[in-house]
Amino acid sequence: MKEDLSVAELIVVTRELLLQTQHTPLSLQRFETVWGELEQFACAEQASAFTRELGATFLAHRYGLVLGAEPWPTARRDQNRLRAIEVLLDCQAHHPVSIRRRTTSTPFQGPWAPIMDAFVAYEKRAGRAARTMETHLLYLARFMEFLDAAGVADPAALDARVLTEFVSLTGREYSRSTLYCTSCLLRTFLRYLHREGHTARNLAVFVPPVSGVKKVHLPSSYAADDIARLLTAVDRANPKGRRDYAMLLLACRLGLRASDICRLTFASFQWDTNTLVITQQKTGQPLTLPLLTEVGTAVIEYLKYGRPGVDCPTIFLRHTAPVGPLTPPTLHSIVSQYLTRAGVAVPPGKNGFSDCAPPSGAVVDSRHRFDGDLCATGRYRSLQVKVLLLRITPFKWDSQ
Repeated sequence: MKEDLSVAELIVVTRELLLQTQHTPLSLQRFETVWGELEQFACAEQASAFTRELGATFLAHRYGLVLGAEPWPTARRDQNRLRAIEVLLDCQAHHPVSIRRRTTSTPFQGPWAPIMDAFVAYEKRAGRAARTMETHLLYLARFMEFLDAAGVADPAALDARVLTEFVSLTGREYSRSTLYCTSCLLRTFLRYLHREGHTARNLAVFVPPVSGVKKVHLPSSYAADDIARLLTAVDRANPKGRRDYAMLLLACRLGLRASDICRLTFASFQWDTNTLVITQQKTGQPLTLPLLTEVGTAVIEYLKYGRPGVDCPTIFLRHTAPVGPLTPPTLHSIVSQYLTRAGVAVPPGKNGFSDCAPPSGAVVDSRHRFDGDLCATGRYRSLQVKVLLLRITPFKWDSQ
């Protein structure tokens, strides 16, 4: 792009380019405020054209940020402020080729498709988890789109310039954590190309280093009083309330992730052994937990008096059309609603859902049991339920 464009003109061109590459007006809101303040700053400074020096001075004067400094700031708002200036610099300095903000992967197409498919098969044989493969497919799709736009149709055409430009564009479009993960996968892919004979040398050495920002902090959880207020805020007199109460107990008492709660099926509840048996979606590892009386009773009440009568193996369902399994984002929203209703504040750094889990030091005492019969209707008729009565004993921390 021309370097004599004013700030206002460059912002207009950049905005149009991003919208053409499948960005949405909502996704650009993180830049619009910064761009507006930049225009005011440029007018005050009587700057006729946008330059790197102008952008750096603006960031330092307005936000106290240093353009191009390491390490990358941990606050998301500061990351967006830096990225707002960097995307202007990118559009000013390069041909208007930008990475489309993909959120889902599609089958590979074009000259790179056979190589990408072979690499994906190699990753699966290496034992990558399904969730990891979903992310890798997304990163690879972005890389392949960049190669297509840059006219690189063969591994032999890859060089340090192409790789550096891709990493640079990724850094301007996405967060530092996404850039770090993308660069790691890119090195793995380049080493694979060299090992399979697609490239004469290992090009992984040309991928610019990216420092991974680790937000080190102590695990957080809500106080027992906050959890009690959260559970009390649920209206259990209606079907939706019974569903929500059972899901909240699974999180608060057993520490299940939202993804695992949404995937629970009838087979997950082993009533004869008083256990809950699942395969964790995040790790792929099996997990067996004791079925606490409080939790088991809540689930039974939902099955008897709340769950829609549809033929679906998943326990927890939407109660509005189309009726079907819940998704983790929906469960996060449900928890946030009850936290607000209960008047429980969610301070910065806390996750509304995952922090509801019990402390990892909780000890289960399984000395008390009782048997009970569930008289249900429909598909649950004559279901015999043996409920395990358990207590949670707080872990005693010995500072010595």
